[in-house]
Amino acid sequence: MPPRRVGREGHDRPSTVPVQRTGTLVVQRQATPPPADAGPSCPLSTAPPAAVGTAVIFPPGGSVVDAELEKVVMAFAKIWDRVRKSRPSAATEKLVVDGYASSADPPQLQSAISCLRATSVQNSLTRAIAQLAPGSSPGIDVFAHGVTSAFDPAPLRNQRAVISPSNPDGYRGSATFPAAGTGPTAYPGLGARKAALAAAGGNDRDLAVAMLETERMLTDYPFGDAKTKDAANFGIFKQNWYFIRTSGAMPALPGPTLPGQGPLGLDEADWLRGADLNADLALDVSVVHASQAKLGLEKWFAAHRWGASGQAAFLAAAGGSPDSRQRALIADIANYRGAVEWILGQIGAHPVLRTNDTKMWVDVPAV
Repeated sequence: MPPRRVGREGHDRPSTVPVQRTGTLVVQRQATPPPADAGPSCPLSTAPPAAVGTAVIFPPGGSVVDAELEKVVMAFAKIWDRVRKSRPSAATEKLVVDGYASSADPPQLQSAISCLRATSVQNSLTRAIAQLAPGSSPGIDVFAHGVTSAFDPAPLRNQRAVISPSNPDGYRGSATFPAAGTGPTAYPGLGARKAALAAAGGNDRDLAVAMLETERMLTDYPFGDAKTKDAANFGIFKQNWYFIRTSGAMPALPGPTLPGQGPLGLDEADWLRGADLNADLALDVSVVHASQAKLGLEKWFAAHRWGASGQAAFLAAAGGSPDSRQRALIADIANYRGAVEWILGQIGAHPVLRTNDTKMWVDVPAV
């Protein structure tokens, strides 16, 4: 199982350019001449964002892929490398980089910055692929989209370039199970686990997270996901102890209470209590829901993905002052949430996924 299923065109570019495929939907991109201030030349695109892609998030007015963002690009390149090893045709299939600007970018740069971001990420991706697979040279198409608000009301989320494959096979889809006689897309017993999750109060988003995080929606991975203290993960959602305890969603420790303060709370040293989620699916679901209700989905995704670091990055972004490392974390959190939302969309479009043995997955980097 892939980890945590949880990755320059000139003015003479022809008016019809390659298509990007989203599932079975084929989106035709329309290329038009770039504006005079475009700097590097990119065809403009009004196509919708890729269904799932790797976002690289820049500061206002920025288009440099710094050392932290290089890691984000390399994470996609490693996914590409896994895919081309399992499906050799992927080694020469087109990759796409879409560049975007936000209202927070300097007005005089807004039409050019999306192209600059796309070309910077293209260059970084070319270097990463050369490092992983010398001699391989998949074509990389770049597109400029100008100013957008498609990704989030906060400008930071729109200051991005997005890497996506033109052919999604191997990057996301229906999981297969290698046991003989089970069929090409069946995980025996997964339907029963889905039913158990629903019976415990789980909703479609819970199902999407569980399918992304755990192979069979079970807790049969190493205890704590081989992590300890605040980094330890528990339950079928792999909830980390930091946000379990800090969100107040986990019942407090039994025992004496402090005058006027109620029961004693939980701290990092109590992390072994997280094992309660491994044995009690209803508790697992209730902690997820209570955490989301208290934190809100945006902050929950940040804390779920990166614990204390994710929460700090979220707060820095909300205050408009994330550093380079925090912007890279925000990019990773956005990529993770995009994967969950894609699976959620598949469940909504195909209700049978709520009850059958088929597993949906997206290949996102492990953390």
